[in-house]
Amino acid sequence: RMERRDPAEERDFEALYREVKRLAARALAHERGRGSLETTALAHEALLRLGVGEGLPDEHAHRLALVARAIRHVLVDQARRRRAKK
Repeated sequence: RMERRDPAEERDFEALYREVKRLAARALAHERGRGSLETTALAHEALLRLGVGEGLPDEHAHRLALVARAIRHVLVDQARRRRAKK
């Protein structure tokens, strides 16, 4: 059974998701030797690490700063895994 969301919550999440994908695309554009991650995968991984819906701050700038940090952590972890394989 699917839980119904409040339409305002749904709009907020959709706006957050668009911002996360935009930040992920920007981060990947600056990556040297792009790994196997694509924009959507990076966005999803960052959202999972943040535990979206579990107490993200209401302030837009603070929320985006946390997202950007999560994206950087995902990219650093991916780079470490690539280096470990060498």
